Amino acid sequence: MVLKTLRQKVKGLLGEDRGVSPVIGVILMVAITVILAAVIGAFVLGLGGDLESSAAPQMSASISHSGDTTSGNAIISHSGGDSVETADLRVVIRDIDGTSAGSHDVVNSDHVDGAEVFATGDTIEIATDGMSLSAQEYDVEVIHVPSDSIVASGSIDVASA
Repeated sequence: MVLKTLRQKVKGLLGEDRGVSPVIGVILMVAITVILAAVIGAFVLGLGGDLESSAAPQMSASISHSGDTTSGNAIISHSGGDSVETADLRVVIRDIDGTSAGSHDVVNSDHVDGAEVFATGDTIEIATDGMSLSAQEYDVEVIHVPSDSIVASGSIDVASA
């Protein structure tokens, strides 16, 4: 008799599943809420990134100067890496103290012999005539405008006339 009662109790426990459905429902609702909160929080805090940003090209360049403080050119020679649209480049020349001596968007016909792409072997020449260069040494930065990053930099020595 005891065995029969025990068998009925075990059979009753194994056959009962009324409490499983609400527990699974609560677990799923909590998981969905946590995932949504994480995704929304990431974009609100800026961790999701900007979908429209473009990666900066990887390139190496040598930078030099020809001429003197009254006339000459800053010369940027592309020595390897990615090709870059010339319209996407800006050249900034600053003295060692950080004061800007000039900023030039690289316009196709003005600086790169009419080329639309600055590729390995090409040179950009920026006239330094109207910059009133008074210091001896200047920092030159080539900036990729869409990504707002410096793709090449260097120093030039400007000799006095």
